[in-house]
Amino acid sequence: MSEVTYEMTQKDNVWLPAAFPAQGRLPTQRYLVRQNCLRQVSDEKAYHQELCLAANRRVELPCCKTLHVSLFFDGTGNNLYNDLYQAVPNHPTNIVRLFQATIGAGYAGGASGKPLLDDVESTGGKYFKYYIPGVGTPFPEINDLDYSTSGLAFANRGEDRINWALLRLIDVLGFSLTQKQMTNSESQKSLEAMSTTWHTLDLGGMHNRYGEFYKQFARLKRELKIARSQPGRSKSKLLGMKLYVYGFSRGAAEARTFVNWLTELLPPPTGDNQKPSQCLQAKNETDPDCNLPISVEFLGLFDTVASVGISHVVPVVEGHMGWADGTQELPSEATYGGLVKRCVHLVSTHEQRLSFPMDSIRRSDGTYPTGSTEVIYPGVHSDLGGGYPPGEQGKAIGETDGLLLSQIALHEMYAAAFEVGAPLKVPKNALPRELSKDIWRSMPLDLGSEFFISTTLSERFNAWRQVTLGLAMPQQPLSDEEAACFEPVRASVALEQAMENQMNWLTAWRINRYANGMLLGMPFFHEAPNRDAKKA
Repeated sequence: MSEVTYEMTQKDNVWLPAAFPAQGRLPTQRYLVRQNCLRQVSDEKAYHQELCLAANRRVELPCCKTLHVSLFFDGTGNNLYNDLYQAVPNHPTNIVRLFQATIGAGYAGGASGKPLLDDVESTGGKYFKYYIPGVGTPFPEINDLDYSTSGLAFANRGEDRINWALLRLIDVLGFSLTQKQMTNSESQKSLEAMSTTWHTLDLGGMHNRYGEFYKQFARLKRELKIARSQPGRSKSKLLGMKLYVYGFSRGAAEARTFVNWLTELLPPPTGDNQKPSQCLQAKNETDPDCNLPISVEFLGLFDTVASVGISHVVPVVEGHMGWADGTQELPSEATYGGLVKRCVHLVSTHEQRLSFPMDSIRRSDGTYPTGSTEVIYPGVHSDLGGGYPPGEQGKAIGETDGLLLSQIALHEMYAAAFEVGAPLKVPKNALPRELSKDIWRSMPLDLGSEFFISTTLSERFNAWRQVTLGLAMPQQPLSDEEAACFEPVRASVALEQAMENQMNWLTAWRINRYANGMLLGMPFFHEAPNRDAKKA
C-alpha cells in the first residue's frame, strides 16, 4: 500500500514483538541448523520423490540443484564500503550485517575485492548474494560515482539499482550454465537499455525492462534447455531459483519494487481465469524445458520509506513517483499466490515521519497479504535498520555494539529468515557433525561480534514491552529452542492506533524530562558528542 493513513474503516491488527531472550536469537541447537539446511534442499527432495513414484521403487538420489540468490538493498545514505571499512568507528547497517551473515559467492556493490564472499566451488555453486548500496551513495557498478543530494533527497538512481538486481538473476543463471559472468560494462549497457525513457514513460519502463531482460535470457536458451532436461552425468539438473530479498528504508521500497517488477517478467496466462506460471520464460516460448521456476522465499523489510521524487511534505504529492509509483503493494494472491512465500516488516514507532512517511505492507483494503507479518518496535528509523555507531547521541555507550537498539531488530530478522530456510551462517558450535567440514556455514568471530547483544539491552526492551504494551514476561527464561523462534504476538489494534499509543508515551516522556529538568541529569545528555558546536 501507500503511506499509513486513517481513512480505512476496517483494518487488520498489527503484531507486537515477543519477549526477547537474554541469549539473543541466533540458533545454538544443531537440529535447528539441520532443519534450515533441509528446507534449502526441499525441491531436490521433492524431485527425488517424484522419480521414485514414477519408477514405483526407490531410485538413486539424482544430481540436481536449486539456485539460492540473496539480494540486499541498503538504506538512504548507507554504504557498505564506507560504513564497514572507512568510518571510525565503523557502523554497518543491519542490511550489511545480514549480507555478511549470508552464505554465497556474488558481489558487494562498491566494495569489490573485500573479503565478504564465499568460494563458489566450496558452496557447490548454489548460493549467491548481492549487496546494493543505498541511494545517494557511490555505486560505481551502475556508474553512480559519488554521494549525491539528488539521491539522498529524491531517491535518484533507485531504478538503476533495482534493474541491476534483476540482472543478477541473469548473471547467476549464466554463471551456473556457462561459468561466465556479466562484466560491469555489459551490465551498464543493459542498464541503459532497461531504463525508463521519455517515449516509454507511459509504460513505466516495463517495455524496456522486459525487452532487455529477455534478450539476455534468450542467449542462455540452449544451455538452459540442457540443464532443465537431461544435463548428463557430469552436470546437475537445474530445478529452479529461490530468492531472499532484504531492504531498509528506501532500500525496503526498492525491494518491494523489485518483487513487483519480477511479476512483470512472468509469462502471461495461457487462457481465461488462468494464473501466470511462476517462472522466467521468454515471450512465446512453449518448451517447458526452456523456463526457470522462481519464487521469493523471504522478503525482509526494515521500516519502509519510499519518498521518491517530491516528498509528502508538498500538498497532494505522496512521494511515490518514478520507480515507487504503484509498486509498493505486494503482488496479489489472486494472481500471484505463492510467489512471495513469507514477508516480514519491522516498523519503527517513534520516528518523526514528516516528509518520510512509513509504507505499511497492509493492502489498500486494510488486509495483510497471506504469509506476511508487520511488527512494531521501539526507536526511530535507524534503531530498526541500524547504522548508528555506539555512543551516537550519547546512547549505547560501550566498546561493543551490544547496547545498540538496532541489535534487537537484527536478531528478529535473522530468526524470521532462518525459520524459512534462508541460507544464513550460524555459530560454529551449532553446526551438525555431518556439516562440520562446511566451514563456510559458520560465522567468523568478527562477524559474530556484529551480532553481540547485551543482556542489559534485552532487559530494557522487555521492560518497554511490559510498560507500554502491557505484555507479561514468560514465567521461565526462554530455552535455546524458543529463543531461536520468531513468534510475534497479534495486537488488539491496527498499526495506526499502535503507533499513536507509542507517540503518546513518547510525548509524555518528553514533557516530563523538560518540565522538571530531568533532561539535564540524563546520562545521554552528558555523553552526547558535541560535534557541531561552534568554536569559541
